[in-house]
Amino acid sequence: GTTGMGPVAFRGVKPTGGTLPCQTRIATIGARATVRLFGFCYTGCMSPPVNTQVPMKPLIVTITGPSASGKTVLSQLMNQNGFEPLVSTTTRSPRQGEKDGIHYHFVSHAEFAQMATDKDLIESVTYDGNCYGISRAEAERAFGMGKPAVLVAEPHGVEQIHRYSQDRGWDTLHVFVTNPN
Repeated sequence: GTTGMGPVAFRGVKPTGGTLPCQTRIATIGARATVRLFGFCYTGCMSPPVNTQVPMKPLIVTITGPSASGKTVLSQLMNQNGFEPLVSTTTRSPRQGEKDGIHYHFVSHAEFAQMATDKDLIESVTYDGNCYGISRAEAERAFGMGKPAVLVAEPHGVEQIHRYSQDRGWDTLHVFVTNPN
């Protein structure tokens, strides 16, 4: 369940309603879309009704928060409710059981550097000598499926994603999850 999840704060969003995890919290983004966490609904980016040709604006939801706050649980719940997870690209070697394209997209340092040079990374970070990032192609894969994208990100990555998305006319929603205590 979601009992370990703390309150959720929306950045750039006007909240209305209760607080999580006990009640549903509804937030309105401008006049265009509503996000309902607990039911996980983003009306501005879900598949259009049958027999319509309404174009949907791409959305990336970023989830941040301290360790053990419920970020991964929230992301998994969103994945089960119509949001497409974004698979990171990394230069580190695969660990036992990890599959390319499922857990990560594994590339060389030279390939990653070329992606950065070509501005094909929405966000990137170097940690412990390895590079990690989300590729533009990965986001476009999710959008091509008609789904909003979701990922757990560090605060610096959230800023990169927001700037990149803003330049392309994509919507972003930042969800910050805090520890319950």
